[in-house]
Amino acid sequence: FFILFPGQIRPPGNVYSASGSLTSSVFDAQSPCNLETITWNATIPGEAGADAVKFQIAVNNDNAAWDFVGPDGTADTYYTTSGQAIWQGHSGSRYIKYKLFLSTADAGFTPAVHDVTINYNLQ
Repeated sequence: FFILFPGQIRPPGNVYSASGSLTSSVFDAQSPCNLETITWNATIPGEAGADAVKFQIAVNNDNAAWDFVGPDGTADTYYTTSGQAIWQGHSGSRYIKYKLFLSTADAGFTPAVHDVTINYNLQ
């Protein structure tokens, strides 16, 4: 999945994958924390369609088992709005990862995510 940044021109004949994902590296909060919100900055062309950028979050205290879930605590949902509150079931964990899912309805256009922030407070 290739990501175009604003102002870039796609070479003729190139098309992008309909979808792709990226899993972040591990973030160590150093102690148990309460996750609050997930925010991101992205460029999403209208041609990419609805929910072209979405996330799931996984946490643990052993840095080993990763179960990615959305805002209701299941693997069937996703964070689709920047600034969205994070599921409270993640509270009390030390290690954090996110999984970014990108998609497009038109292979000539692709979303671009510029940065991701997970806000948290230490317990």
